[in-house]
Amino acid sequence: MRKMTAALVLLLTVMSVTPSWAQNSGIIDPVRPTALQTHLCTLNAGKTVVDLNHALEAWHAAVEESRYNGLTLQLTPRFGNPPADVIWLNYLPFDQLAEAGEWFDANGQEAMEAIFSVVSCRVALSASFARYANGIQNEDGPRFVGWNWCTRLQGVTRAAVRARHQMVLQRMSDADVRGGWAVSSPQLGTRRANRPGDFAHFFFYPDWAALADNLEARANGGWRNYANYEETIASCTGENLYDAVTLNRPHTPWWIE
Repeated sequence: MRKMTAALVLLLTVMSVTPSWAQNSGIIDPVRPTALQTHLCTLNAGKTVVDLNHALEAWHAAVEESRYNGLTLQLTPRFGNPPADVIWLNYLPFDQLAEAGEWFDANGQEAMEAIFSVVSCRVALSASFARYANGIQNEDGPRFVGWNWCTRLQGVTRAAVRARHQMVLQRMSDADVRGGWAVSSPQLGTRRANRPGDFAHFFFYPDWAALADNLEARANGGWRNYANYEETIASCTGENLYDAVTLNRPHTPWWIE
């Protein structure tokens, strides 16, 4: 979290969307772009998760002092082979990013140094677009987060990608899928040489039942939609699944305006 410029918002907060924002069950419209700061981190030699938890205490104190208004999720691998021991997703509206970043630059460096004595991280900033949320409002936040990078096939326009995503949204809404979906696009700190794709899908599962329902639906024919997406729209890396813990949630519900 080097210069963790006041972390940013995950879909979870946008998921408490008011009915006036939803045209159909679960569909978020209009979509408010949100800053997403990601930290992909590996433990330094000789360090453990216990050391990391101790280091995070200073960060929690800084967040409380600053009244940081973002949402921070900590991810650890469950199914997959990601190049990280721990990942932080930090969400905050763009119109609050400057104030939060300035505060952390001036007051949060000791907390950041404590963290970076334990982990080494690759940091990037993206724009996140929450598209769907249904049945995920709970005190603990999402139980699991799925993350899948995709790259447009040659000749496929961005308009075609958006049109297909609208179809995906409608299918989820019609099926009353429990969970949340967001798409992110890289902005800073990511290069073509080291990024897994053009854009990333995030899916947020509130519990084991929602995850199992999703997997069963794929096995019972839903896989055809995934296959067609990769044959006609974009090639994807495949979904990694992470356990998720909410480290901070906004004190002001900025996702409802």
